[in-house]
Amino acid sequence: MTTPAVSGGNSGDFSLVLEGTGSETRKTATFTIKEDERDKITVDAFKQAILYNDYSTKPKAMGVSLLEDVRWLGWTGGRKDSGYHVMYQRTGGAMGVSSRHYIIGLKEDRGATDDHIRISWQLLNNYDDQSGQFTGTWGEKTGTVPTDAIWTPYNTGYWDLNIEEGTITYSINSDVGGRLLINPDSAAVSYPNHVVAALGLSGKFDI
Repeated sequence: MTTPAVSGGNSGDFSLVLEGTGSETRKTATFTIKEDERDKITVDAFKQAILYNDYSTKPKAMGVSLLEDVRWLGWTGGRKDSGYHVMYQRTGGAMGVSSRHYIIGLKEDRGATDDHIRISWQLLNNYDDQSGQFTGTWGEKTGTVPTDAIWTPYNTGYWDLNIEEGTITYSINSDVGGRLLINPDSAAVSYPNHVVAALGLSGKFDI
């Protein structure tokens, strides 16, 4: 399966950042689902964990909260099945690491079989460097955000579940807007490891 095209998503208040600069985090990791655990996961449960999770828990990596604030903003076209799911995310800050925040659009792409789904995401291009706030309709829906959080200039990737093959793939290509004082490989898979554990699967992503 190829990554879903995003060229049709750029219009009016919905503009995606399609090109990155010197990305600091480029990581693709794979989780192998044990054969005796494949009946624990379904496409719907996986989609729920990625798209509709209430994110009430706050997993951490080396003392830094991976998701401190998550706000669901709506869907392009106003319906769940219309295109992009739009949300605001902010990481925590600790140990000299500033919070990062961004608004992304996530798009669901079903595979050729009922047990295969890919969910990709792209960064929305609607941040005002002067005010430190997000702009446009999605910025209004986000509301006030911390001005000391750093906007990530590039953030794209995907989740891919293939139950028949017994794999979950997580891929991220992100410029975090400065250097982090934590291992980038470990940080990249910390949240994915939290997700698979919440789904009742044992093991960790290979890095």
